[in-house]
Amino acid sequence: MQEKLREQFVEAAAMIGHDVCQYRAFDEYERPKAAAAFGAIAEFQRLISVVYGALQHGYKQRATIPEHVARETAFDFGFGFHGSVGIMLTIRNAQELFETGLDDTISTVFSMSKSKNPSEVLHHAHRLGPGPINALYEWAAGNANNGLGAEIEWRHGGRVKGTLFVQPRELAHLRKVIDETSTVTEQTVTVEGKLIAADVETSKFKLKRKNLPLIRGLFDPEIIDEDHRVQLPARCTATLRKITTIKYSTGTEDVQWRLLAIDQPRGSELGNLDSQE
Repeated sequence: MQEKLREQFVEAAAMIGHDVCQYRAFDEYERPKAAAAFGAIAEFQRLISVVYGALQHGYKQRATIPEHVARETAFDFGFGFHGSVGIMLTIRNAQELFETGLDDTISTVFSMSKSKNPSEVLHHAHRLGPGPINALYEWAAGNANNGLGAEIEWRHGGRVKGTLFVQPRELAHLRKVIDETSTVTEQTVTVEGKLIAADVETSKFKLKRKNLPLIRGLFDPEIIDEDHRVQLPARCTATLRKITTIKYSTGTEDVQWRLLAIDQPRGSELGNLDSQE
């Protein structure tokens, strides 16, 4: 009876141009707590929206959801069904000859959810950006922390377009893999500014730029020492190494700076630079 009702619901949804997402949250040992199950479904909604935004509008640094993307990807509640915690969700997705943005989103999310190692996570990160990976992490972590698995079936035009079945231990592994995944990039940059602090004991420096954030970091010992003195504050052209680390589990970007060389202007050059302050 329940299966027949679900099929009738899918057919009715297809007739008005709606896809159906059947989401079942399950616990291997006991009935899931409502807060945990519906929290996982809410994180899945967020994951869909963030990935859709990246596919439609390009690389996403943060897991933010613009208002128009939220509207385009919002699930509507259909009904609940027996079997741990199961619900039928619907979303507008017109039946077209070619794949839609939502179709691409679903296949991408299902593929991301099956990532087994950092290289697979990075494959998706390079395509989508850190934001969607962070959203994936939050969904996996929410499930894993509550001992939940997920069984998801996506229907488009009444036909099954994709399925995903992940056990709690698989989501715990996905959480661990993303937590261990990061990228580090280095680049050498030249910056004009004013060196306002340099501590030879700690090798720490501060470089002030006009209308830009203060740069703090370390300098190589031979840059400033007894033989290479600098009178502070000192206007200079600084050569720096910028080291950027992206942590995908948090979606944060950490930037570290290292001062490699400084070139101080002399005479009239110094006066001209100061007059521009």
